[in-house]
Amino acid sequence: KQSAVVKADETGWRIMGRLAWLWAFVGHNACFYFIYPFRKTRAVRSFLGKTFAGTLICDFWGAYNELRAKFKQRCLYHLFTEFKKTDQKTTSAPWKAWKKRMVRLLRDSLRLARKFQILPASEYDQTRQHLLSRLDEMIQLDSTDTHIKRLSKRLKRHRNEIFTFLENPNEISPYNNDAE
Repeated sequence: KQSAVVKADETGWRIMGRLAWLWAFVGHNACFYFIYPFRKTRAVRSFLGKTFAGTLICDFWGAYNELRAKFKQRCLYHLFTEFKKTDQKTTSAPWKAWKKRMVRLLRDSLRLARKFQILPASEYDQTRQHLLSRLDEMIQLDSTDTHIKRLSKRLKRHRNEIFTFLENPNEISPYNNDAE
């Protein structure tokens, strides 16, 4: 609870045949697991409280939406996985073009993070702002493709939680792999 950064995840867990949830919260020096009967916000709050003073790294599951945190980082791996799942549902040209641009944007953000201590701060920040502008452009596109609409809506909702890791890539990961 006192960690500056916590990665969180939940997975199904059976107790005498009944579904429950194993929640994992991973900090820099500690990992906490607990089993809770629900996959809801109250499970997250039961551990972190109503407000978390650090950065929460998590996937896009709705249970994390209502928790207030100083910062949140949504797992980019989950976005890449969502793109692959969507590829299995559609081959539409608009989807393919949108996904290609979005994957390029996310990969550009990961490349920028690797240059955090190399680039001058002003150049780094300018590039970070440009990435945010590109994200805004992507999620504002008016498309009739249902998959683009769905993912744009998600990215609009979490717009300020996609590139949080660029603030300090040495401390904040773009992934919640440790909790996974």
